[in-house]
Amino acid sequence: MIDINALKIGDVLYQVKEDNLAFTRKKIHRVIDGEDWFKYDRPLREYRIGKITILGILRKSLEGQYDSIIDYELEPEFFVEYSFSDSTVNSGDWYFDKHKKYFNTKEEAEVYKSQLESRTKEMDKS
Repeated sequence: MIDINALKIGDVLYQVKEDNLAFTRKKIHRVIDGEDWFKYDRPLREYRIGKITILGILRKSLEGQYDSIIDYELEPEFFVEYSFSDSTVNSGDWYFDKHKKYFNTKEEAEVYKSQLESRTKEMDKS
């Protein structure tokens, strides 16, 4: 679990990004020994490992009481550089998403990516 309040400028996190290929893949038909067989030219989903480098942090604090504050308004905001395994590099704002998985090392991200790829292969079989 990553503590976003402990992150510093220059810290690096990793994330596994999912690309859904369901609508772009083609079905291939073959007849083998008189039976129809189908397969796809690409998997249902592909995964890439993204590297997130923190370039800037906007930390917010509240003094005293404020009745209508919503938790996310006080969450830190980050300016980051994204780089992916296919050499794509982008800079921009990043908001920590509690529903996504972030990793401290690339090795942890690769293990998770392998698990997702295995699960996707099983989904494609059915």
